[in-house]
Amino acid sequence: MAAHEQVAMFDLSTFGNIRITGVDAESFLNRVCANDMTRDPGSVIYTAMLDERGGFVSDLTVQRTGDEQYLLFVGTSAIRHDLAWLYKNLKPGERVQFHNDTDLLATLGLVGPSSIELMASLGVDELNALKYFQHGEFDLHGIKVRAAKLSYVGEYGWELTCEVDHVSKLYDI
Repeated sequence: MAAHEQVAMFDLSTFGNIRITGVDAESFLNRVCANDMTRDPGSVIYTAMLDERGGFVSDLTVQRTGDEQYLLFVGTSAIRHDLAWLYKNLKPGERVQFHNDTDLLATLGLVGPSSIELMASLGVDELNALKYFQHGEFDLHGIKVRAAKLSYVGEYGWELTCEVDHVSKLYDI
């Protein structure tokens, strides 16, 4: 009820984080994903990965973090499966690298109608300026945070990702 009526925080750190980099990262992801990955850096894309027959492999959220860099948020139980599937679908000569950053990053979901006021009270009005399905890097009381405006619970909110060593401090803010 807190998420629907006020504000709530969820630990989303069990989701896997796979960073994909390289000159061919965009074309590779456009080949293996159903959604269009040709978006500007700062975009968040919800998509499915499909096999060669168009069958469902996995669903994920992707943040385009640079011209040749993406950060994939994959299901908790699908990390190894999705990473293996990505490697399997890499064509010879494609200039793409995969990095499993799951143990390096932690994510907290801050959601609910009062989350806007909470962020404003913390002095991070820039977060409120993000549009839905956009992300950016912000300093939140000395912690470097990548904030994505989206929510798995259907309410207004953000997913706040930081280095795992800083998540307890982020939670306490």
